[in-house]
Amino acid sequence: MPEVASVFDVLKYFLFWISPAILLAGVFIFFSAAKSYSELENKLNRDIGGITKRILPAIETNIETFHGWLLARRKTVGLICIICSILIFIFLRR
Repeated sequence: MPEVASVFDVLKYFLFWISPAILLAGVFIFFSAAKSYSELENKLNRDIGGITKRILPAIETNIETFHGWLLARRKTVGLICIICSILIFIFLRR
């Protein structure tokens, strides 16, 4: 009889395969500067051709307090992402 995968098995495989993306995001956050983030936000906020439609709205518009808190602690947040991805990879690879 075929074995049925539980929700936890699916979650385990999902977290295992998403851990490299978490690692890359953590490395990007850890080594980025607040200036480069604001430059990215300005590039995504520019006008196209003479049309006043924006490419994307501002990345953070209504949670400025949390956003500022995370930017001030970006090294810690990046390090947490890196550590979590490594732990996920180590513990879920079996």
